[in-house]
Amino acid sequence: AGAMAVSYDYSERLNLAARTEVASDLFLTGISSQYDFGALGRWRSSVARSNRGQEEGWRYRAMADVDLMEDVTLGWIGERHTEGFMDVRRHAAGASSVGGARHKWSASWDVGRWGEWSGSFETVRNRDGVQQRRFGLMQQFWYSPKLRVGIHAEREVVADDYDIGL
Repeated sequence: AGAMAVSYDYSERLNLAARTEVASDLFLTGISSQYDFGALGRWRSSVARSNRGQEEGWRYRAMADVDLMEDVTLGWIGERHTEGFMDVRRHAAGASSVGGARHKWSASWDVGRWGEWSGSFETVRNRDGVQQRRFGLMQQFWYSPKLRVGIHAEREVVADDYDIGL
C-alpha cells in the first residue's frame, strides 16, 4: 500500500491539496482545501472517490477550528461516506464498505509551561446505528527542548472499552 499527497499554497490564506492512495485492488483520489480566517480560525473541506473491484464510493469531509481566545481552540470534524467507499486505513483493517458518518468535537487549551490540555468527543455511525462513541482527554508538555511528552485517556462507551497511554 502507499499514499502520495501534493500541496499548493495559492496564497497565505488558501491551500489546495490532492491525495492518492493505492493498495491491492484499491485506488483512491481526493482533493482538499484549507482557508485561514486569521484570528478567527480555519476551514477545511475535502472530497475523495475510491474504487475497489466493482465497488465505488465517495467521502465528504468538513473541518473547522475556531480560536476563542489566544490559548483556547475549539474544533469540529464532520465526515460522511457512501456505501462502497474504502481508504487504505479501512482496507488494512479489513473493514466493510458500509456507508456512514463521523462527527468529532474537540477543545484545547494552552496552559503555558504545563503544556497543552485537550479533550474530545466523537461518534461514528453507519446504517445500523451508533458504532462508536468515545471521550478523550490529553495533556502534552515539553519535558526538554527536544522531547515532548503526551499522556492520554480515552473511553469508548459502545464497546465498553478504554485506552490509557503515554
